[in-house]
Amino acid sequence: MEEIKKVVVIGEDGRCMCSCADPCPLGRVGSSYRCTKGELEAAGVETVQAPPKPAPKPWLWNPKVKGSGIIECIPQSTPCPLQCEDCFYNSGRSYLEPLSENLPHVPSHKMAWGRVVRVNDGNDSNVQRDVVVRTATDFQDFFFNTSIPKDLASFPGPFVLTVNPGPLTDKDFHKIPEALPNMMFARIRTNMWNLYTVVKPAVQHYAIDLGIPVVLTFMAYYTSKVHEGNEEDYEWRTRTINPYWVIKRERVDSIERIFSDKDNVYLCGRHGSSKCSACGNCLREYYNAKERIREIQETKKKEGT
Repeated sequence: MEEIKKVVVIGEDGRCMCSCADPCPLGRVGSSYRCTKGELEAAGVETVQAPPKPAPKPWLWNPKVKGSGIIECIPQSTPCPLQCEDCFYNSGRSYLEPLSENLPHVPSHKMAWGRVVRVNDGNDSNVQRDVVVRTATDFQDFFFNTSIPKDLASFPGPFVLTVNPGPLTDKDFHKIPEALPNMMFARIRTNMWNLYTVVKPAVQHYAIDLGIPVVLTFMAYYTSKVHEGNEEDYEWRTRTINPYWVIKRERVDSIERIFSDKDNVYLCGRHGSSKCSACGNCLREYYNAKERIREIQETKKKEGT
């Protein structure tokens, strides 16, 4: 004969936490009914209260994307190994500090519902790629971010390629040979001294030669110095949540004029704001890429391939 539990654990709702397979202290055979604490104690059964479940951590919004229709996602549990100079996330000043306690940073399905999940905020989608892809594809709408031009066409969704990461920022850029339907845009890290060494040649390659949209993202400096001779082009002010040396608005306007005749070259941010809610580039190009992918799939379906 099976031993009847001498002590029964009571859940937060005041009922037993026994499984249906457990012998019921009150003799309810094969029943899914969960006995109440009062019923058990009235029958002389000793009860013990289960410890309360820890409260879920509040979601730590990236203040840059909050309110934009995009939500951030970092599936990796360790900081980005690329360690690009002046990276916001690896500076010790990001909204996720301490990283050791707040990574991975993955939204719930409820948080992500109706939003586009941006993978990766603060890391690279080609780092621990299997973990990244497995996490991303659990959501309905998502896109990837990488600075590593590897297996780009096989990303199972739209992606953004940063073409001049880390040490390439002021010197050179990755050149992919052809346009890919799932590529949202080429992201170019831009400052006042790489316009002719990197930005203009990259715009020529991507926007003009390949017809791929380009977004210019303006660098801000904290640990490294502004290039000698360009000090007057920058000002010390807060961008999003931290102070940096940030390019002046009039210099941004002058760069915009250089590319004003290109209808597929955009600036990250709008009207002096770096927040995603003031921009819209990612959402626009995400859905443009989704439509290209859809058209290819429908064509293949019609052709039976």
